[in-house]
Amino acid sequence: YALGDRQSKVGLTRQKPQPGLWTVTSEGDIVLTRLDDLLADVAVDAIMLDVEGCEVQALRGATNLIAASRPVLWFEYLQHQADIDAILASYGYSKPCHGIGADCYSLPMERVSAQRPISAVN
Repeated sequence: YALGDRQSKVGLTRQKPQPGLWTVTSEGDIVLTRLDDLLADVAVDAIMLDVEGCEVQALRGATNLIAASRPVLWFEYLQHQADIDAILASYGYSKPCHGIGADCYSLPMERVSAQRPISAVN
């Protein structure tokens, strides 16, 4: 599966044969689905996204899952940062915090307290 904010079929391509750096194309045989549809009746503690620049679409496709489960979110924070920040704020989540490398995480604000502050990415 590929994760997004709609049901469709897509393709994947990359410029060089190396791990990662895939680009989603509009035509192909890969099922594009929403996490809301894939995990409709599942409670989750954490969501880790590695979606090659499609974080915005994947987060939008997980609205119900995130609202119901309030999981920790782990994702790459290299592209579309303002859009990701806006989505996280609309879900009641913290600003992205440094994880490992380009990866960041975000917590539901109800899990963040003055006694356990977190350092957001600037």
